[in-house]
Amino acid sequence: MLDLIGVIALMFFTLALIRTIMAHRLRNKILSKEPPPDVTARILQPESARSRALASLKWALVLIGVGLGVGFGQFAPSHMKDNMTLAGIFVFAGLGYLIYYLIALRAAEGE
Repeated sequence: MLDLIGVIALMFFTLALIRTIMAHRLRNKILSKEPPPDVTARILQPESARSRALASLKWALVLIGVGLGVGFGQFAPSHMKDNMTLAGIFVFAGLGYLIYYLIALRAAEGE
């Protein structure tokens, strides 16, 4: 079990590192082409506290959904446990994304 957690953590770390490097390269390429000032300002503008909070909320809801899906699978009959766990993960993670979308939509209307 600990090996699986280590592999998953390593995968997430690697993906986060690759994403950060690629975003940095893309930002530098865009800025080297001398875009209009409003585009430059948007690229260089730091993330707002509101957008960071919404991003954290999104991942919290998705991970709660994954946890609920795993818990849901534990109550299934033993011959269906694996399938029900996987289905529960997808359903509850999807519900987490849906709840996030509705909250983000309401937050965007309030701006």
